[in-house]
Amino acid sequence: MLARALQRVHALDPRDCPFGKRVPGVVVTHGDACLPNFLASNGSVTGYLDLGEPGLAPREHDLAAALWTLNYNFDDTALGREFIKAYGLPGLSDAEIRRLRESY
Repeated sequence: MLARALQRVHALDPRDCPFGKRVPGVVVTHGDACLPNFLASNGSVTGYLDLGEPGLAPREHDLAAALWTLNYNFDDTALGREFIKAYGLPGLSDAEIRRLRESY
């Protein structure tokens, strides 16, 4: 669910975002993509909370937060691999996932 929620945010048209500078490689980001900031019901994300730093940034900004929160809340680094796969980046190595998570 978290991967799909971030995919929806990252798919927004950056030209419509009033926050941040439009440069190649940036997407609309949540800014604080941690589990407590997403509402879910019946297997779907139903709301986004605490958009503390929304704007334009590389998607890795949100992915790092999501990887960190999965590890923090579940103490399970394997969930990071599943998240990255669900997001659509199955080619990332475990070392790349770890570096991304630790960058948050």
